[in-house]
Amino acid sequence: MGQIFAYFHPAAGFDFEKAPNVPPSDDEEAARVWEEVSRLLETKKDAYEKLKTYQGNGEIIRESMANPKDEAKQIEGFEGMFPNINRIKSLFLLSKDTNACIQKVITKLSESENEETKAALLKGLASLLEQIFNIDWAKMHKPEIQNDFSFYRRSLEKHSSHPELPVDDAVAGHVSMFVAQANPFIKSIITSLETRKREGGTPEIIPFLSNFTNMCAASAYAAQKGNQCEDNVNMLYAAMTVCIVLYDSLEPNGAFTKHGRIDIKKCINGLNSWDSEKKTQYLNSLKYSTRTFQKAPNSVQKLFKD
Repeated sequence: MGQIFAYFHPAAGFDFEKAPNVPPSDDEEAARVWEEVSRLLETKKDAYEKLKTYQGNGEIIRESMANPKDEAKQIEGFEGMFPNINRIKSLFLLSKDTNACIQKVITKLSESENEETKAALLKGLASLLEQIFNIDWAKMHKPEIQNDFSFYRRSLEKHSSHPELPVDDAVAGHVSMFVAQANPFIKSIITSLETRKREGGTPEIIPFLSNFTNMCAASAYAAQKGNQCEDNVNMLYAAMTVCIVLYDSLEPNGAFTKHGRIDIKKCINGLNSWDSEKKTQYLNSLKYSTRTFQKAPNSVQKLFKD
């Protein structure tokens, strides 16, 4: 997979703003992957907007719990949960589609030798990772999602024969574990990549993540200094952050080791130099969503306090 970065040296960065926003023209399969990324980005954008406005069913839950022996109230309450359960199910299925798409992008990047194809897919991957961060961050601030699904799952035991179940018992356990995560999309990707790594499907996923992280960090810093579009800088720092979290989970020694593959100090210094309210989200994610931050050298932890 090292040839992915033959044209784009990670430490030097890459001008993502100038990367093509059209399907690669030299490779039909790469074009199909790019189109899938494009469709998924639109779906995720819509999911993110709906997630931000998610309203929990607290009143329905309270009414149902206050009338445990009223069968009509119980059925009414159970069915009243269906719209929100369908929204939650859509997020769960979207995470599955996201995992599959990311695997395809990485595989195609490892196979292609065309610079245009690599540039288009690298930008598509960065955009996907940004959307993943946004959705997980929004979900983290919606505890109503887990409350709603927990109530639905408990009620499902009584109403498992209902003809219009949005989520049946066979799937409910998987969805329940999904919504229980603080970062369900990132956690789902970690699980998917761990499985593929064990099966030998992506033997070089760790060096890929480290190279892509370093590339995003260098590119974001260069974009800042070059006064590029703020949306582009944000995309790069979001992608960088997600990659560090993924890498920290997959690499036994974690992301914060002194002589690791990721230039973690450069990543953090870049965020600290960025004048944006979003940087706090990314720094907090690195502190609280990674596995090995507490074991990081003092010189690294100090960067989070300055």
